[in-house]
Amino acid sequence: MQSRISNERNEMNVVKKFRPACSTALAIVSAALAIATAAASSAQAALPPEVATSITAYQTDATTAIGLIMGAGVVIWGLLKLASKLGWR
Repeated sequence: MQSRISNERNEMNVVKKFRPACSTALAIVSAALAIATAAASSAQAALPPEVATSITAYQTDATTAIGLIMGAGVVIWGLLKLASKLGWR
């Protein structure tokens, strides 16, 4: 029992010892990712008008399709719920 307690204390001491190094490394990695993201986002070129129009049309079509799929799911769920309430299923 005594060795288990001392092992737990040693593990806690290890965490306390290396916590500053871990947080510093995490901060460095986070800063590097933020800089990389900022550099990538500022390097985007302007799209030709035809491409921008096509993207807008796709977004409209995709939104409509997703809405129809969700609506169909709600209808199917409603029919199954009605079937279970009426004893058909």
